[in-house]
Amino acid sequence: MILLLIITIIVVFGCSKILSQDVKTTTDSKLTKENSEGNISQSAVSDSIEVKIATIPESYTTLTEYYFSSNGKNVAYIGGTHEKPFIVKNNIPEKYYGSLLKFSSNGEKFAYIVEGKTGFVVIDGEEGPRYDDVNIYTTRPYFSPNSRDVLYVAKKENNEFLVLNGKEGKRYRVIIDDPIFSPDSLHIAYNADGVIVLDDKEFKISDKIKTSDISSVTKSIFFSPDSKKLAFIKGQQPSKNNAVILLDVVTGQMQEGPKFQYIRLPITFSPDSKRIGYAGMKDRRAVTVQR
Repeated sequence: MILLLIITIIVVFGCSKILSQDVKTTTDSKLTKENSEGNISQSAVSDSIEVKIATIPESYTTLTEYYFSSNGKNVAYIGGTHEKPFIVKNNIPEKYYGSLLKFSSNGEKFAYIVEGKTGFVVIDGEEGPRYDDVNIYTTRPYFSPNSRDVLYVAKKENNEFLVLNGKEGKRYRVIIDDPIFSPDSLHIAYNADGVIVLDDKEFKISDKIKTSDISSVTKSIFFSPDSKKLAFIKGQQPSKNNAVILLDVVTGQMQEGPKFQYIRLPITFSPDSKRIGYAGMKDRRAVTVQR
């Protein structure tokens, strides 16, 4: 006998593409129709749609976690027994001994971290190199928006560095912020040792940082929707010289905005990437800035 895992999806009808995968559904209403694109249309009101997405073998006594890909087409869950857990992706079981599973955007790849005396990342079932530390509290696997690349932060000999598709990057004392891909997947940016690193170029954002000051350095950087600009804060908060820097990704030219004692995140780009907005505090006054 096979136990069925049933996921109930609450659907607000009128959203034309709420379900995009080709699945068979059952509802508590009479008339439900699936068109060629996989969209659901109906002539009667229904509160929910139940979609069977996976089967769990009877021999599995545990089901601890489950993950969906962002496109909703793939699911993975952790099941099996306490002594022998598996990660099951689309009903195919593999050995599992890690945590923080992450799907790629297209749902075809997945990765997770394995902690221990030496840490490593498993990508599509293949174990990566061992490092002094790869832990779930300071890093996680990151897939590019086009799903072709994967990176994570590793630590070795008291230095931290990015590992991109298995290749190690420059070593820093500490990587402060989570690395991010640009929307077009062509660029990577992150904050390390008081500099913003864009691909292999460094842009200074503060003077030499003491270990005790690391938490006061900005922890967020933002790409514009068109991937041509990068925004970040220069300075250490709070101070009188904080400013938002707008960096041209292609030319490396920087534009500095007005100075504030404190700048509130996030920094937001307009959909056409031509303007940015953020809030700051100056002389005990909170102001908003549009550039």
